[in-house]
Amino acid sequence: MNQDHSKGIAFKNFRRFPEFSMLEFGEITYMVGRNNSGKSTMVKALLLVLDYLKNQLSDTFSFDNQALEDANIVTFGRAKCNFIDEPEIVFNLKLGDYNITLNISGNDDQTRANVNVLIITDDWNGYELVINYDTQRTRIIKKLPRRDQILDTQQELTKLVAEIQKLEGALKNITKKGSKEALQISDQLNKLRDRRNRLAHNEEIREAEDDLEYSLEYPINYQDENFDEDLHDEFFDQTDVYNTEEHLDELSALDEAEENSVPRSEDNELKEIVSVLLYYNNIAYKQAIELRDKFADEYEFNQDIVELDNNKEDLKDWIDEIVSTIERESFYYLGANPSKQSALFQLRDKNNALAQAIHEFKQLDIGESTEEGMFVKKWMREFEVGHSYIIDFYAGEAYQFHVIGENKTVNHLSDKGMGSLQAMLLILRVASLIRISKKSDNTITLLIEEPELNLHPALQSKLTNFFHEVNREYGFKFIIETHSEYMIRKAQLYSIEEDYAKNLEVNPNPFKIFYFHKEEGHYEMEFTEQGKFKKDFGPGFYNEASNISIEIIKNIRKIKS
Repeated sequence: MNQDHSKGIAFKNFRRFPEFSMLEFGEITYMVGRNNSGKSTMVKALLLVLDYLKNQLSDTFSFDNQALEDANIVTFGRAKCNFIDEPEIVFNLKLGDYNITLNISGNDDQTRANVNVLIITDDWNGYELVINYDTQRTRIIKKLPRRDQILDTQQELTKLVAEIQKLEGALKNITKKGSKEALQISDQLNKLRDRRNRLAHNEEIREAEDDLEYSLEYPINYQDENFDEDLHDEFFDQTDVYNTEEHLDELSALDEAEENSVPRSEDNELKEIVSVLLYYNNIAYKQAIELRDKFADEYEFNQDIVELDNNKEDLKDWIDEIVSTIERESFYYLGANPSKQSALFQLRDKNNALAQAIHEFKQLDIGESTEEGMFVKKWMREFEVGHSYIIDFYAGEAYQFHVIGENKTVNHLSDKGMGSLQAMLLILRVASLIRISKKSDNTITLLIEEPELNLHPALQSKLTNFFHEVNREYGFKFIIETHSEYMIRKAQLYSIEEDYAKNLEVNPNPFKIFYFHKEEGHYEMEFTEQGKFKKDFGPGFYNEASNISIEIIKNIRKIKS
């Protein structure tokens, strides 16, 4: 079971980035920066990789999937970085303890690329699965799990603390602190304390030569005419016994026995690949048993085959958990899509995000008195849209959304202005997801582009209230591109008021803020214990209002003089 629940994305040779280092998201992640600094590129990379893992998962990587219209990339040539001459794009997705690396290549004018290698690494459980589509081979590597290494570290820490306490007691009983004995004990204490500190901060994890439990490679597919030769070359010692006709007959008989025992195809590509790997290992194991029994001392057993066979259920459980983790991740994208000001929201208007949000909300049969209906009304008031709502459906073609005001006045939503339309898009979408989340245990993450569009500064700051409450009450995660100083300032205020900055272990800060600098790349705007930012935002963001104010004051003084 995963111990780490964080998510992140990194990539190489994608769009304008020769290299984009790992960006780990928080519960609520704000991304700020100048235009064309890479915020949207990061979102596109995330959408592409997730779509591949959830909907494709094969030797082909598609850029033209209908679900990826928001990525707006279309071809491999448009995806690849133009600043360097590299044939591959590399994506690295972090899902808790799982690190998933994807290498793709292709022709510039093609909407699909080739998946060269897919690698899934899990240090916590000690597994690495390498699927090489170029060579049509799968390698499984099992090492000592990091959890066991940490357990060893904790046991060593306990011993170190005991030794340190013993030496401290001995040093305390020495009256002459400058004596040779005292200096020797002090030197021992410094070494033990240094090791304790390094172990306590995970700077030293045991890496022994015997950490490797097994490493095996097999074909990706069931039918591989070279498999007998591979067994001969890779898994058995090269002795004269293998050149006998009797041995060849033995292999042939075993292969014929296995022909009718190919397991049923799995419903998932990763499960299928592991199933094939275990199928081949089973053949290798049976052949090894037969050869050992037949040739006794002349044959040396490959212990990796035995180790995998003994622990095959653990491997199955591991791949099942990976597939479940991927399937549980639900990402929803809300683009900066100004809705049309129309009295009717057409059901068939797929380009009108608000029309689709109203349709989804209505189809979920959410009543005003339900939790989700009350949620909508609360945030309508907070964003100054109105106090309640009425949704009418006409001729199976279009919706009318009426806003009921404080004095029972009724108006079309479209008459309330673009800011109200933008707010209602967000409110209705989240309300629908609250209802959907009750029917599954999926982790819901919303990727939102510039939610502050057309909103008054005071209402922009309330967006942070909205995200904070939804995260706390429903566990939704948010990744948000924004240019709003007010949203950031409100997150900073929360960090101070809720004491997030001082007690991170007990009271972790749900907010992570990243600045995308055009030259320096992205970096996290971490908080001090006082709630201030440790680093500065780039020019033109936090300081722009004060810079303009200074210029105004200078000009006023000039006029007066």
